[in-house]
Amino acid sequence: MASTYDQNSPYQKGAVLELRAHVPPLPFGLCYSAYPREEHERVELWSHEDRIAFAIANPPFDDVSDPNPELHTFTIVEDKTQRRLGVDPPGAHIVVGQFDLDLSSDNLDQPPLLLAKIYDGVDYMVLPESGPTEDYTDIDGMIRADSDYSIEAGAYEIMTPHEALSGKLIPRFYGCWTFPLDVPVSEGHPEGQPEQRWVRMILMEFIEGESMEAKINRAKASDSHKLDYELLPAEPKRLYVLKQLIEAEVLLWWEVGLKHEDLEPRNVMIKEDDSIVIIDFCQVRMTTFLNKTAGKTPKERADNPNKLPRSPIETYWPFSPSGSYFLLEDAAGGYWGSWIPQLWHREYNNGRDDGMEMAAAWLLETWSNDERYAPVSSAFLNHTEHEMRNPKIIKMLEALGRTPARPEHA
Repeated sequence: MASTYDQNSPYQKGAVLELRAHVPPLPFGLCYSAYPREEHERVELWSHEDRIAFAIANPPFDDVSDPNPELHTFTIVEDKTQRRLGVDPPGAHIVVGQFDLDLSSDNLDQPPLLLAKIYDGVDYMVLPESGPTEDYTDIDGMIRADSDYSIEAGAYEIMTPHEALSGKLIPRFYGCWTFPLDVPVSEGHPEGQPEQRWVRMILMEFIEGESMEAKINRAKASDSHKLDYELLPAEPKRLYVLKQLIEAEVLLWWEVGLKHEDLEPRNVMIKEDDSIVIIDFCQVRMTTFLNKTAGKTPKERADNPNKLPRSPIETYWPFSPSGSYFLLEDAAGGYWGSWIPQLWHREYNNGRDDGMEMAAAWLLETWSNDERYAPVSSAFLNHTEHEMRNPKIIKMLEALGRTPARPEHA
């Protein structure tokens, strides 16, 4: 569903953007380097004209430097941003369009439509008509947009070369771009001089599918506090999606040193064949750009002899010693609680360990003896916490190498 956008939007259907290639700055903000300029912490910009003036006065970092760039066009055919600007949280604008440059590789055709993510700081400064609330604060939209762009561009830079990721677990990436927007005299220079402002953008594969969030929302259509499981995909399909999601998280961290940090259902696209694609990488943490890790990925730093990633069994085990609540996160009503099997949810929500034990058993059934991962460690297998588990789980752990308990003497 398209978003509600004000009449001044330059990104409506039929708009043509004049693109030129752009080299993004290294990631800044969040856990990366400091902002390239001081952030304006309290920016009260209520009108469109005020936001435009602020954008002109505070342009994107690392402005266009090529005096004779190669120009291309991108024609917008659909608005995909599922938020109402001025009502929902601000952020990048998402559109689908046609690009006049063929970026196909030798063995891969470029699709007719591409998705553009536009980091326009003017959109980042849109607040509710009522003004700032607990969920909305006045922000320096220009520097926030540039930070998002730098981080997401960096993420695609390190992910795209990996065949197991690009076009499979993440969208194919078609580069970083920038374009000028003409500013009407009435909205531009205070002396009435016409202006242009520059906006950054990335192009990627348009994923045909539906987000996990959309599927969950449909099952809550009649009552936002009650889930109709009949309207969700069948449980085996949901577990298949969950399996892919966990393996994708492990692969992203192992191969490229990337933690998504915002892996919510809205950022998981599910295709018709139930395969998944992960999107939205503007909040990720990447070891490549962090000095404390010397730029090395976990795979490059691994000290296990087989150079294999840690088993999902250990990483996502819901009890000690791992204590990961990923599988049962917000089971009392949050989004992941809406996707896990109904029985897990019910038992966990009732305050019993049964739901967690069901999740633990699923981990063991799914990844025991999976040769893509390092063997489960002896320290994990023989942790004393397992003594509290049910006999089925203990037996499965013993099959992986846990030392059986000594029989008690009569």
